[in-house]
Amino acid sequence: MEAFCATTTGKNFGGNVLYFAGPLVTTAAYQQVKNGAFGTPAGWRSQDTWQIGASYDFTLVKLFGQYSRVKTNAALDTETKLTSVGVSVPIGLGKVLLQHRHPTAVLAPDPCRQRCLHAHAADPQRLPAGDEGRPAA
Repeated sequence: MEAFCATTTGKNFGGNVLYFAGPLVTTAAYQQVKNGAFGTPAGWRSQDTWQIGASYDFTLVKLFGQYSRVKTNAALDTETKLTSVGVSVPIGLGKVLLQHRHPTAVLAPDPCRQRCLHAHAADPQRLPAGDEGRPAA
């Protein structure tokens, strides 16, 4: 049985670049985490994150957008992506802020489970519980 929190080794690192040119601001960032202050889940190897973003100030309205990708390398690999766009409109002494985001998360396929689904696709009675009706990948 594996422990909930595993000991990990390796160094964390990251960086960010900003570019300012009048009303245009852009940024790009990257980080890799290989260990944590409070331990990591069993099977943890690393987590890589990168982001890009930009904004443009038209004075009466400011537009901004961001794209992020987080890839976790662990016993169960995952990849999460986030796209967001927004607007900021000055109103009196404040601002109205609107944002739309679109997140997606993908679990890496389990090769053993995929072989099982392929082998039993012709016989739904032999599919693992909960897999009825799912197409074999």
